[in-house]
Amino acid sequence: MMELLDVTSIAEALITLLIAVVGVVYTYLRNKSNNADQLDRWVQIAVSAAEQAYKTGMTEDRKAYAQGVLAKQGLKLDWGKVDDMIEAAVNQLPSAQRTATSEIMLDGRGD
Repeated sequence: MMELLDVTSIAEALITLLIAVVGVVYTYLRNKSNNADQLDRWVQIAVSAAEQAYKTGMTEDRKAYAQGVLAKQGLKLDWGKVDDMIEAAVNQLPSAQRTATSEIMLDGRGD
């Protein structure tokens, strides 16, 4: 009877630990996904802001302007991925605007 009780206690402890680990992993993955969604939204905002700043003469370098907007948000960024995301956001602009912007941003020039 005593051995059965010890095994049951151990099994309950392992199940509790497993539930805790699954909860932590789930929370981590959910937060990571939310951070990706948040970054995607900020990239869209940054590209739109850069386009507007260019149209009003506030900047000549739209890519640098977009990167500056993102840098001010305090997000931890992998700039290589951010560059790809900026290009993807530019590709979602209306076609006439996208052509001019994409050519300029791809070669790193803003003018």
